Amino acid sequence: MRLHPAEPAAIATVGGPALRAALIHKRLIRQRNGSPFRSLLGFWVMSEGRSRRWWVWITALVVMVVAVGITVACTRPRDSRAYPNDSGDMPLKQGLKLFAIVMPDCPTQDLRYALVGSWGGHDLYLSFSASSECMQSFVKLNDMRDGGEVSAPGVEFQASTDLKQVGWRFAADRKYHRYDANRTGGRPFEVIIDTTLDLQVVYLFGFPV
Repeated sequence: MRLHPAEPAAIATVGGPALRAALIHKRLIRQRNGSPFRSLLGFWVMSEGRSRRWWVWITALVVMVVAVGITVACTRPRDSRAYPNDSGDMPLKQGLKLFAIVMPDCPTQDLRYALVGSWGGHDLYLSFSASSECMQSFVKLNDMRDGGEVSAPGVEFQASTDLKQVGWRFAADRKYHRYDANRTGGRPFEVIIDTTLDLQVVYLFGFPV
């Protein structure tokens, strides 16, 4: 243990063992406590360590949640009504709720759908057939705006979409009627209904804003 240069002289001058012991005790206290800067530095280092540990735990939790979501999506039985391009991470019921679409309370046939995307930013493809009365009920339930009759090859959705993904085709010898979402809020969608036969077919395409 090194003493301050002045301390040996003081000890030699006074020569008392009590003073020597007091000086040694003072030096030990000084070494044990350290300077205020050193204490502050130690506190900062400890705080940084705790912060890093928190970030490690948060990152691990996020990774675990994502892994569980992927596992659930992969293990969910595939809906036989889904088109091949369906992402498989959202059931139809949740997709209809996402677009605030209400199905009619009457018999429908040949229902097919696809929810394409991730994290709720999905496109919705929906098609089914029903009687003309049931189809009009579907139109009214969803407050659709009448866009008038259309015919192929002018039958298309204004929003950009590749209909080859779902196999939708519109023939020149059939009659079609266009509708769209008549709402100020919510996700938009477009509708084309094949009105050629008594059993009409609806094609609905919804997309995120």
